[in-house]
Amino acid sequence: KYLTKFSKEIIDNLELNGSVIIKDFIVEKNHQKNKKNYKKFMELFGKILSQNKKREKIVEIKDLGKKWSANTRGYKTNDFLDLHTDGGSLASLFCIKDAAYGGESTCVNAKTIYDLINDQSLKKKLFEGFRYHRRGEASNYSKITKKKYPIFFYNKKILHCTYNRKPIEEALKFQKKYSEINYLDKFDEYIFKKKNNISQFKLKPGDIWIVNNFKVLHGRKKFINSKKKQKRLLL
Repeated sequence: KYLTKFSKEIIDNLELNGSVIIKDFIVEKNHQKNKKNYKKFMELFGKILSQNKKREKIVEIKDLGKKWSANTRGYKTNDFLDLHTDGGSLASLFCIKDAAYGGESTCVNAKTIYDLINDQSLKKKLFEGFRYHRRGEASNYSKITKKKYPIFFYNKKILHCTYNRKPIEEALKFQKKYSEINYLDKFDEYIFKKKNNISQFKLKPGDIWIVNNFKVLHGRKKFINSKKKQKRLLL
């Protein structure tokens, strides 16, 4: 009952502020136990969605020595990750080990960005939306999504945002719609127009960061692991 009440308070904060950091979640030496405990905790907030075509519910976020590409997800690299949203209502990160250098998390409120946009043709396109590259995760092997997904839309008179530039850009290249990449460039200009709108912080072991995907865009700075220390690992 206490946990249910606790999760209700967190959801209220996510509706109001867009993101919440929970401190001092226990990090076990047994890595499988970490996954189990984290999954059990996050089930308090609803159904956990599959993260990839392997249908994994909890994935490891760590550098596998790869670079981001159309078919390589950003969480498998140490690259800088653009401010974006993920699928589902909430996104969550559980820090097991932090990086020796870099890896700071970033976030910005979507409504703050929207209020800055005074280009009506851009706004129209953002509400119209784009197709996404499937990044090799589609069960039917289709390269891009069949339908377009809006970047901004209203649900129950509340502004919602969904945005992930890289798969949108790859889908536009696949369709040879190169001129439409200009819309993404313009939107990114508004995202980064005022640096003080973007928060930056470093997650520490035991931190769980939960993000409302419809209110907040989140990202990550590039990181470097130390050869002598344990490698950065989040779930």
